[in-house]
This record gives sequence, structure tokens and C-alpha cells, in this order.
Amino acid sequence: RSLRRPLRRTTRMPAPLAHARAILVARLERLVTLTEVYRGDINDTGVRMLSHAIDATMGDLEDAGLSGVEIGKIVSHAREAVRKDQP
Repeated sequence: RSLRRPLRRTTRMPAPLAHARAILVARLERLVTLTEVYRGDINDTGVRMLSHAIDATMGDLEDAGLSGVEIGKIVSHAREAVRKDQP
């Protein structure tokens, strides 16, 4: 018989995972904002770099348990926030 106690299922996620998700969400929002704000000012290499960073961050968020729909909402809200702030 194992001495380990079975893991208890909870609805709360462990604090380190919640913290990591918050960091990744903030990173995704910042990258989307940079892309929207500087779209006309950066060259093709800059656009590719930002696109790659956004894709990587989205993948990290999926690995952290967010669905594609949730990630899409984060991107949409970040884009909307930039458009509201621009004249």
C-alpha cells in the first residue's frame, strides 16, 4: 500500500500556476498592444518577431490550460483597448 495520499481535486489552481498564467496573459496583452500601436512604424522583421512572440505566448497559455476561445478573447480585448485609446 502506498504511503502517498491521493491528490484531491479542487477547483482552485495552485498559486504558482495562477501566477504564471497572469504573467503570460500580461505578456500577450503587451505584445498585441505593441503590434497594434507600432504597426506602421516597424519593418517586416519586427512584425515577424512580434508575431512569433505572440504565437509562442499563445502556445504557452494553452499549455497552462487556457482554451483557444479564452486566448482569443484576451487578444480581442487588447486590440479593442488600443483602438479606443487612439484618436
